[in-house]
Amino acid sequence: MLNKYAPPEIKTNVEKTILKIWKVDFLSTFQGEEINERERIILKSIISSPGNSLSHKQIETITELTRTQVTNSLNSLIQKGIIEKYGKSKSTRYGIFQTKEQILADYQALPELIRTALDQY
Repeated sequence: MLNKYAPPEIKTNVEKTILKIWKVDFLSTFQGEEINERERIILKSIISSPGNSLSHKQIETITELTRTQVTNSLNSLIQKGIIEKYGKSKSTRYGIFQTKEQILADYQALPELIRTALDQY
């Protein structure tokens, strides 16, 4: 995710392709009682990071939350299906849960991102 908005949704079949582009701030979709303030802070830090994933230590540093607070909040966000845990041990990272279609859309956008980056040199 290159901005604070939710990634587009892509649905495809033999007859048509539907692309849903969100105009809503991704974090605002979680307003309500489903997530608490700590979880919101952690989500914001993950969304704002390059690659949309962070290590436990990076989250602690960015959010200034304690190790226990981060652990409890991450476990809650994982249980709710909002974030995913990647890797094991020291290489563990936490990122926003994405559907297969969203992952495919991200990969399809890569060539254009690379071209844009190279044009800046």
